[in-house]
Amino acid sequence: MSENESHHDSRAAVELASVDFDYAAIDGEESVDTAEAYRQAAREALDFYRRVFMCLQDYRGDKAFANDCAMLALGWNDLARAKTQEELSHRHKCERANVARMVNKIQALVGIPPMAGQRSVAARAKFSQARKQQLKTQ
Repeated sequence: MSENESHHDSRAAVELASVDFDYAAIDGEESVDTAEAYRQAAREALDFYRRVFMCLQDYRGDKAFANDCAMLALGWNDLARAKTQEELSHRHKCERANVARMVNKIQALVGIPPMAGQRSVAARAKFSQARKQQLKTQ
């Protein structure tokens, strides 16, 4: 999707939202509830990003690597300048598993579900358990 198409889609969404919204229905009591909902959303957003920054702060290795992994974990591939974990691993001259581990750690600590192309948490646990069992029998 091009930048122009994305801009057009967001503009259309705003227009549709303003058409469906009944501004006359808001009275003093509802606006208080709406204001509280905005405050709650702001608190949740601040907590979310606080946890992301705590992950970055606690990482003892290369901070640029941690930042890029966080951006990839959040789905901000354009900011990470990498479409895949493999691209990011080549740029930082490390194994893809290192990138995957860091991305998965950030997603788990922040509470983000795996993105498209990533295994679910349950699937990763099953693979890990199967591999440990395989190593025991060898």
